[in-house]
Amino acid sequence: MGKLVNTLSNIVESSHRKIVSEAISKRMMQTLLNKFQPDTDDSPETIKKYVNAFDRFKQSLPPNQRDLQRYSYRDLKYIIDERIAKQKRKKDEDTILSVYMGDEKLGKGMNIDDVRLLLRQFNEIKSFLPKGQQDILKVPGAKLSRLISSKFNDLFTEKIFKKFKEDGLDVTDEEILTRIERYINAYDEVPKYTKPVVDMTFDEFEKVADVLPVKDEDETSGEIDVSDVEVVYEDDNVLIFHPDEKQKCINIRKKYAPDRGWCTSWEGSGNYYYNYRLNQNLTLYYIINKNLDLSDKDFASVILVEPYSGGMRLADGTNRGRYAGGTVIDWKEITEKIPVIKDKKELFKAKPLTDEEQAEMKQMRGANVSRDAVKELGSEKRAELWLELSTPNLTRSRGGEEIYANLPDYLKKKYIGLGGDLNAQMVNDSSAEVIKYMLAKKKEALMNKNIDSLTDTDIALLNSPVMKPVKDKLKSKYMDEITKKSSAGDEVFVNYPRDNSSKFIALYGFEDFFNSLPDSLTRLDFINEGATLDLHLPPSISRFKKLIVIHITGCLSELPKEVSELTELMFISLADNPKLTTLPVQLADKSGNEYKMKDLSLINLKNVSPAFKLPPEIQQMVADKGITVLD
Repeated sequence: MGKLVNTLSNIVESSHRKIVSEAISKRMMQTLLNKFQPDTDDSPETIKKYVNAFDRFKQSLPPNQRDLQRYSYRDLKYIIDERIAKQKRKKDEDTILSVYMGDEKLGKGMNIDDVRLLLRQFNEIKSFLPKGQQDILKVPGAKLSRLISSKFNDLFTEKIFKKFKEDGLDVTDEEILTRIERYINAYDEVPKYTKPVVDMTFDEFEKVADVLPVKDEDETSGEIDVSDVEVVYEDDNVLIFHPDEKQKCINIRKKYAPDRGWCTSWEGSGNYYYNYRLNQNLTLYYIINKNLDLSDKDFASVILVEPYSGGMRLADGTNRGRYAGGTVIDWKEITEKIPVIKDKKELFKAKPLTDEEQAEMKQMRGANVSRDAVKELGSEKRAELWLELSTPNLTRSRGGEEIYANLPDYLKKKYIGLGGDLNAQMVNDSSAEVIKYMLAKKKEALMNKNIDSLTDTDIALLNSPVMKPVKDKLKSKYMDEITKKSSAGDEVFVNYPRDNSSKFIALYGFEDFFNSLPDSLTRLDFINEGATLDLHLPPSISRFKKLIVIHITGCLSELPKEVSELTELMFISLADNPKLTTLPVQLADKSGNEYKMKDLSLINLKNVSPAFKLPPEIQQMVADKGITVLD
């Protein structure tokens, strides 16, 4: 009897719980309908389907994403549609893989993981292939492997770049291209059943690409290529180039002597290569003396040979006076500066322009191209000269898009190398090879910018996850640029958020900024010019044992006790810090009968907090040492 009562009781309780649960579910559904209906034209039945589907899928979501009431209806639909689509992709891909691996003519006997990867890559580019090549079950394994090897990288780069460009996004070419590059390089790390990129928005693609690991290919991007420059001579002591184009001069300087000021290797409109080569008819030779340090003025030099006399001019690292490339100099004097070329005079031959070439130069400067540079000017060589001499901006020229479209690929790359811009239509008329070249040039340009010339766009690009390898490479270079060398030592001045040090902070953060400062620092000025900022000096400030001056305004609420270890300090200036209420008592520490801060002579406390109190120990030190306190 007791067992029967317990059983009936359980049934009643179970029934009661079910009734209560259903009541709660109905009430919750009505609440969600009331929330979602104003934002959609979907019927209540459709909304209910999405709500019920979310209940099925929510356990697969992270715990902080399982509360349906936090979602908009649009976000709810997106999550459910994506989950359903992923399930379908999984089913379709697994079915095709099973059929492919079981067919003697297709993939039987191949490694299943290799085939799975090939099928996924095929699916990425399938819609870009000719109709007759889009059925995977008609492409045997060996042929599929060759197809992916020969077409995947270029076809994916070209078509996906154009897709996102045509979407009219508010992102730069570099932001698109660097993510495409990473996606290709780390494709084996892309999660299984991810939808093809052709079906993604850029936001979706960005989220997938940015979490992929960096592969070796990313590490080499931004390298300067001088393989197209003629090498006249090379041994263990010397390397001699004969550049015959402006960009080649620029690249030699960038790769071997980035600090040189030769006007034939400047970037931009100030370059005088054409003046020296085409107007003065000089032949240029760039010399790298391998026996010298990069900082030596004779490490890299330029010899300019006059057209008929064979007289030689020299531009060394100073590029001034007698050695600025404007004075004919005796060979003996040249070899006294550059002894590694002493027996190589015959290598420096004059190669003057012919009368016909000079006439052609004049004609090219004034040429009017309307549609097809090669046809209208008579040859690809003449079209190349026209690009070199007139450096047109085809995005602004009448008929510029058509002119660009009619250029062969190597002249499209020439146009880009000369600094020419591309619009969306011109991108559509570019092959994958040209698009990759454009990315390489943009990365190269970024790698060779000084921190002073970085724009907000450059900083945003460098801060994107796909550019981390490039940003890491630039870190020490930028720190050198913001550290001022003086007779007193290394000094750093920050006018936040407007100066170059602020750019470094925007790229690497405050912690990395302080960690990257040299141990030899003697002065630190940090002036906040109106930004909302609470600066926390790290305990590691104690490593700057040679620090003489600390000057911080507008952002400091506390000075760390580790400053007491900087026993060379003479000036502590903390004016205009309204949150600063005290100084660390450790500043008054003694070693025996002497204060450790033996040289401290001034403390500036103007406009600090009204509640500021100087510890008694520091007051005593001030009195004992006669330290000036400004308040």
